[in-house]
Amino acid sequence: MSTNGTDLTAGFICSSAAILLFGSNFVPLKKYDTGDGMFLQWVLCAAIWLVALVVNLILHCPKFWPFAMVGGCIWATGNIAVVPIIKTIGLGLGILIWGSFNALTGWASSRFGWFGMDAEEVSKPLLNYIGAGLSVVRYSAVSNV
Repeated sequence: MSTNGTDLTAGFICSSAAILLFGSNFVPLKKYDTGDGMFLQWVLCAAIWLVALVVNLILHCPKFWPFAMVGGCIWATGNIAVVPIIKTIGLGLGILIWGSFNALTGWASSRFGWFGMDAEEVSKPLLNYIGAGLSVVRYSAVSNV
């Protein structure tokens, strides 16, 4: 049995690993010629698929959710745009727009009940909106450093 403390510790460890690994995966793209980016996209998707296959086997093949494939297709389609984005507006501004959009979409999904989620009522809506706005401001402050 796990406790809240163990779950919290595991959550922080996994979040730290995601920040270090996922947060830096596009940094080498600025240094090397990537052509049109299609080969990069193919290698990236193949590597992610192999990791997912191994994790799926470790978890003894849990239930398959076909609707999740739609999210994967949208994500892969977005990754096709990474190379042209980095070549045109740069890594900092590209990550700023990507992070801001992700933060606002995540916030709006829970706040308004998008994508089949139940809308969450907050006790102080004004503070909720200010927090969402500060999240976007934080992304622009970080990208300008």
